[in-house]
Amino acid sequence: MPILDHRTIDALALPGLTHRTIAGSRQGLGSLELWRRTIAAGEGTRREGIGG
Repeated sequence: MPILDHRTIDALALPGLTHRTIAGSRQGLGSLELWRRTIAAGEGTRREGIGG
């Protein structure tokens, strides 16, 4: 598997969250994915989003 500069991997940006798939099916993996998720300062999961 090639070594990639994480800054060159496409990122999915949502409000308060950045997601990158570091390794997955595009890199030849069949049953594993490696993600990098960055949560902005002051952000988090709202209480009502977790079971009530």
